Amino acid sequence: MEIPKVDVTVLKLNKDIKDKLATRDEARSSLKKEEELKFVGRVLSDKEVDSLVLYTENIFIKFTDKIKQEVCERIILENALTIKKNLIML
Repeated sequence: MEIPKVDVTVLKLNKDIKDKLATRDEARSSLKKEEELKFVGRVLSDKEVDSLVLYTENIFIKFTDKIKQEVCERIILENALTIKKNLIML
């Protein structure tokens, strides 16, 4: 499944794979070595509503261009958040 708007791709293991956890862990380890990837996480499956839940431990915040960087950083700190990566700097 791809979600282009947020640049997310969800991969699903083939149902014939016997050791799904080991295969998942091996795939995540391999993907984490790819420099272009920003995050390799897990997906939860909510069977009651047949829906996927993407859990990234991250939040992406985009401020309007009119707000100064110092103000953005202050807002982030006031809300007990931590800047992991400033995408403007990339």
